[in-house]
Amino acid sequence: MPILVLFSCMLLASCSGHKLPKVRDPETLYKECAALWSQFPDEVTQTNRVGQPIRTEPLIPPEKWTTAIAALKPSLVMRGEFGICIFTDPEKEYAGYYVFITAQGPPGSSNQLGGYDGRRPKAEAGMDFQETGMKRIYKFAVFPVL
Repeated sequence: MPILVLFSCMLLASCSGHKLPKVRDPETLYKECAALWSQFPDEVTQTNRVGQPIRTEPLIPPEKWTTAIAALKPSLVMRGEFGICIFTDPEKEYAGYYVFITAQGPPGSSNQLGGYDGRRPKAEAGMDFQETGMKRIYKFAVFPVL
């Protein structure tokens, strides 16, 4: 158990040191992400377990990335449950920007999403959010849910 805690702390420490590219036009980024979010609907399917739906969050292909997204030099862009997730770390893909479309920011006061709320499988990684000072745009880092 102590090894898992140490591993989690090291992962979070390495995430916090990641330098994200600067968002030059937050309003345009939000508008373009909102348009993409509606173009790529997620799918919810039932599993064999009663009451445990699986949400498929589609990847957005590079040819569909808008100018504002491409300016961040992402390694991966996907449609999340609450908005567009832009991964900007080409080596590890664990940090970037999350543009919230359906909410002003992360649900709850913990600024964490995934695993904790009972709607997602325990084994799935969660996300830790930090405010950027830009409306609906947050920095994120992925962390393992133990």
